[in-house]
Amino acid sequence: MRLESELASVGAEVLVARRDPVEWTRVRKAFAAWFKSNGAPGYETELRVDPWPAAGLTELERKVWFTRVRMTLDHAPDKGAAAEQLHLLIGEFAPAPDEGRAPAPGPEQRTPRVPDHVDFRRGTFHGPVVGVQNNYGTQPGAGYGDPDNWPTVEEVDLMRLGVRRTRRFGTETGVPAYVPRDVDEMLRGWQERDGLLVITGGPSSGKTRTAWAAMFDHLPLHARVYVPPPSADLRGLPGLLRGRDDPHVLWLDELERHLGDNALDLGLLAELARLRVPVVATMSDEEYDRHRFGAGPASRLLSQARTVPLSSRWSEGELRRLAQLAPGDPQLADALRWRGDSGVTQYLAVGPELWELWRRAALSNSRHPRGHLVVRAAIDLVRCGVTGDIPRQLLEAACVCYGAAHVAGLPETESFEDGLAWAAERRQAVTGMLVRGVPRHVGDSDETWRPYGSLVADVMRDPSSAPVPLAVWRCALDGTRYDADVRRGVLVRAYEVVEPCAEGGDAEAMQVMGLVGEAAGDEAMTLAWFRRAVDAGRTQLAGRVGEILLDQGKAEQALPYLRTAAQDCPEGSEGPTARLLGQAYLTLAEQWLGKAAKAGDAEASHQLGDLLLGRGDIEEASDLYVTAESHGHAPAARSVGVHHLLQGEGEAAQVFLSRAADTGDERAAALLHLITGKAQTVAEAEASFEEAMETTPYPWDHTNLGVVLEKQGRESEALRHYEQGSKRGDAHGAYRLALLLEADGNADRAKAWYRKAAALGHPAALKALGETSGKPDTVKE
Repeated sequence: MRLESELASVGAEVLVARRDPVEWTRVRKAFAAWFKSNGAPGYETELRVDPWPAAGLTELERKVWFTRVRMTLDHAPDKGAAAEQLHLLIGEFAPAPDEGRAPAPGPEQRTPRVPDHVDFRRGTFHGPVVGVQNNYGTQPGAGYGDPDNWPTVEEVDLMRLGVRRTRRFGTETGVPAYVPRDVDEMLRGWQERDGLLVITGGPSSGKTRTAWAAMFDHLPLHARVYVPPPSADLRGLPGLLRGRDDPHVLWLDELERHLGDNALDLGLLAELARLRVPVVATMSDEEYDRHRFGAGPASRLLSQARTVPLSSRWSEGELRRLAQLAPGDPQLADALRWRGDSGVTQYLAVGPELWELWRRAALSNSRHPRGHLVVRAAIDLVRCGVTGDIPRQLLEAACVCYGAAHVAGLPETESFEDGLAWAAERRQAVTGMLVRGVPRHVGDSDETWRPYGSLVADVMRDPSSAPVPLAVWRCALDGTRYDADVRRGVLVRAYEVVEPCAEGGDAEAMQVMGLVGEAAGDEAMTLAWFRRAVDAGRTQLAGRVGEILLDQGKAEQALPYLRTAAQDCPEGSEGPTARLLGQAYLTLAEQWLGKAAKAGDAEASHQLGDLLLGRGDIEEASDLYVTAESHGHAPAARSVGVHHLLQGEGEAAQVFLSRAADTGDERAAALLHLITGKAQTVAEAEASFEEAMETTPYPWDHTNLGVVLEKQGRESEALRHYEQGSKRGDAHGAYRLALLLEADGNADRAKAWYRKAAALGHPAALKALGETSGKPDTVKE
């Protein structure tokens, strides 16, 4: 380990030693190749791209390069080979003693130019003197600046060349590492054969970066680069560069802007070729075809160029190279993961525009605040773990989750539909912020959407991004029932993101974790988190906690939660909670009456028997009534009479009802009068229901009449009334219709009506379909 450390130290000293520009170029290229071949392409890119400070590196920067050399040596795939290569580099480039610390060489001395003005005031003349005045106007080539001040190939700013900056977060440079393209191999030695190299391609295909690579890899790194503005006069370049020994290159991004009068033509190209000044250019496919296959000088010029087309679609080989570089570059890693159907360079180019466009849409004076919200909802759903295409129904539901204050600020002129259309509009001929997905019927729509991947990646990497609102988490949990795998992904993501917040005391996060438990079918987890949430102040969950406890038979524990829920219910909406509270009291009543009955209390036996009889437990009720009778409890006679009546024992019922009536029990007397009267016929029942439909119509009336008609064998009439009943919301009507159809052998239609009955909540229909009923929602959101 010590030998490796010493070797890395010496290697780093050789790398950072100061030397003249030409020698330094050789050192950087050699070390860049060493880093690349030993598994550190990121350091290779930095050596090739970032300009080296003219004043040399600081002590801290020198230590950084020592660390990089050491890490590369430690983690190289073949450590022995890496060490041997580093030995060779040290032997080749180690400076002579004190050379590395020599003062920086001064500027190169050039032959002084004769000034345009000569002062004769102190001259002594012995004959006639002729003074010549030179008057200068604007000449071709004026405004180039001193070529000595042009940036070198290794110094030139990529943004100045036309490379688009990507999104930057933290310490990122905004320019990811260059991923070699397949055409790079075709460009080997181009500068020896071609005076004009033109890289063509579609929008955001990577033309400029590939052209830069062709220049960086094949031209001397100390060559000076001239980057003229559009439509600049280029005629003076040959005269300016003639007689100079140092290499130069002309860079023309978007070549069509440098064609025409006073610009690049065959004559100028020939002059530059004689001076060994290559021209590197880019051009869109559309512009190239327009100029190349038209008439005129531009067509003749392009016919002499070396033209290399570049596709925006990456090959398998290019994607493999991307995957190799991605671990060391967050932007390339994002491109590999999130680019979707677009090309890598398209992803990197369009991402910043989409980000800026979306962020600015959130400003107070924005014309598309609803559009911003739609995109945000789509991004947040992905952050919640919703994979694949998002159904429109879920997207709309998520948009509602951002709070009344946010929604109140949206102009009425922009609807959800308007916002969706704006978000889906294609940018740079590549993509919109939202991308239409594969049709899938969920709710009332087949539409599906997904956010463009760069937006998701940027939000995840931006440290200022707001967390996903917990309301959106609830929406994602509830709204992904259309796909079990998608919902499972949301559950996993919730465990990762929400649970730490819940453990930290966030009451709303506790509620979401309770919903996660419900979605996972874990009742114990659901109850534990909901109870913690109620205790932390989210009393709107008290009803759900009471319901779970009641289902578990823990009525005593359920009561305080149900009372809290009942107190918090707005007037007119107490129904479900009040019912649960009543059920809790009934459960407790049954428990305590049972204890009293066992202790021999006759009245308790009677009351418990009535409770059981009411829910259909006839035999248990009978035993309790016998117990009450045996203790001489007279009021039990009416209940015993009802018990006999339910069993079809009319005569016995009259005996017990008479006994109760004789003691002054008015209810028993009324029942006795009813059962001793004339029995109702089927025809009378039919007339009764028909009259009810005309006077006080109720949803059940049609179905009830249908049952009477079916009993008389009038099935076609019964079918019509069952259908009418189901249209009025009576689940039993749809269920009876399904039974009739099934009895007639019409299985398909019967199944359809079972589904309608199930949709209306009929338990027997759900059972017939092999499905289970969900519990009613008693949680106030």
